[in-house]
Amino acid sequence: MCVSIERLFCLTSQQAISIAPVAAGKGIFSREDAAGVIAMVQHVNPIGVKVLEAKIGGNHNSGAELAYALTATFEARNVHPKAAKALAFMAVTEVCSAHRCPKCNGVGSIDARLRPCRACQGSGIKNVRTVKQMAAQFNALSGLKISEQQFSQIYYDVYMEAIDELYQQEGEAAKYASKVLRMVEAESEVVNG
Repeated sequence: MCVSIERLFCLTSQQAISIAPVAAGKGIFSREDAAGVIAMVQHVNPIGVKVLEAKIGGNHNSGAELAYALTATFEARNVHPKAAKALAFMAVTEVCSAHRCPKCNGVGSIDARLRPCRACQGSGIKNVRTVKQMAAQFNALSGLKISEQQFSQIYYDVYMEAIDELYQQEGEAAKYASKVLRMVEAESEVVNG
């Protein structure tokens, strides 16, 4: 039985109601099994699980919970409440809605010389935005009117720290989920012999 992280989170998503259990090897990995694995991972890394649920499973409630928690974190750092809410929404949207660049297939380069892909500026993600675009989105979401330079000076670092933290939490949760899945697989092999 080999279950991917993507399959794990898809099994428990609302859209997966009709997904059949995975029959691989000698065992079947059910929706209940997936929920148990996710619960184990959530105990260790709740933020990372929320990111994975929102990103892979399409769970909008998880995204909303992340945005709410980030808003509170920003406000605790003395960020204006309207700005905090806008930054949190932008960060969660960027992390949970990031898509692989179709030109380089998420690699970031287009040839053996590792020249950066022009479509994504070498990030591998197709929705890379400029500071100008971020400032415009921030203004639209917050109702505040600040310049691109003000956004860079006041909010950019705070915003990028939040993005980095969400990606780090996602990575740690995925790594731990893989470890738990390997333990479940090993146990299944022992039981099924």
